[in-house]
Amino acid sequence: MNEREVLAVDDPLEIFQVIQNMPKRMVDCHKLMEAAYEKYASVTRINEYDLSKRRELIKNRRDERRKNTPRLKRRLKRGTVRGTIIHKAMDARRLIERAKTVRR
Repeated sequence: MNEREVLAVDDPLEIFQVIQNMPKRMVDCHKLMEAAYEKYASVTRINEYDLSKRRELIKNRRDERRKNTPRLKRRLKRGTVRGTIIHKAMDARRLIERAKTVRR
């Protein structure tokens, strides 16, 4: 964005002054973001078609993973009341089984 100003300076010490003052002179943040992403367009640019294909791929992977996950694991979410109750019940069963083996 400030290539002309930097190239116009001959003194190496003066370049530091020009670079330090650049942010103060920038008023439009949108212009800065456009310039930053235009410079590396081949790396950061993605068209709407590619984006929708990638979203569909991620959605299909998530659905496939959910389909292959056993039902018991799916309902055992600790953040929910039901999941917490199920986990507490399973812990209680384990403790009872452990106590039975100790008594024998």
